[in-house]
Amino acid sequence: LEETQSELEETQSELAVYIRNSRCSSRLKVLKFGDSVEDYVLFSPNMEAFTSHFSVCSWVKKLKTDGFPYWFHYRTTSISNEISITDNGYSYMFSKYYLYKVDQLGITPGTWYHYCMCWSVSSNTADVYHNGIKVGSFTTQSGKMLRTGGILVLGQIQTFVTKFYIDSNRYTFGGELYKLNMFPKKFSAEEVRAMFQAGICSDIEKRHGSYRQLTWESIIEQSRSGNVQLVPVCCSAVE
Repeated sequence: LEETQSELEETQSELAVYIRNSRCSSRLKVLKFGDSVEDYVLFSPNMEAFTSHFSVCSWVKKLKTDGFPYWFHYRTTSISNEISITDNGYSYMFSKYYLYKVDQLGITPGTWYHYCMCWSVSSNTADVYHNGIKVGSFTTQSGKMLRTGGILVLGQIQTFVTKFYIDSNRYTFGGELYKLNMFPKKFSAEEVRAMFQAGICSDIEKRHGSYRQLTWESIIEQSRSGNVQLVPVCCSAVE
């Protein structure tokens, strides 16, 4: 009887591991970027919905300890930094307006952090959040609108519309992204905090429904250059 009980417990344990691993393989699909200048995702999203308000939110894992790594860089023919965000947690730019925090936030490489940059033309203000906490804001000119028709690059910075800094990997991201979404609304502090508190394994961003215009699901379907891999990761490994 004891032997039968032991075999049953072992079978149940193996089944639990199998179920857990099965869930892990489909639960999180992370974009992992190499550290080469050729490792990026480039495409031209329709930005019409974001001209007067937007929120860019993502889970970001910094892996590099040097340089100035960009994970989000959107530029147009006329503006080189229409939207740009680094993984240092303190550099955000919208056109010629920016937040650069001298008192850096102490980002620990290898750790997941939640980033949000939220702006509206009605407020003329972009608010920046790190792990659900507002860490700063910057003012934009009255009537400033987001320019459309540009190119978005994830994992690198563009010098021109279709070219990059190819002489150095100072600007390459080399980290990991998960659940990058862009919403045509300016999130409130409460909405950003709720998104962070729900955790990386939640589906809270889907509750915003039609407000999710540039979606993570569409981003991971884009062509990838160089060493950019879609890697399955178990939730227990990131929370």
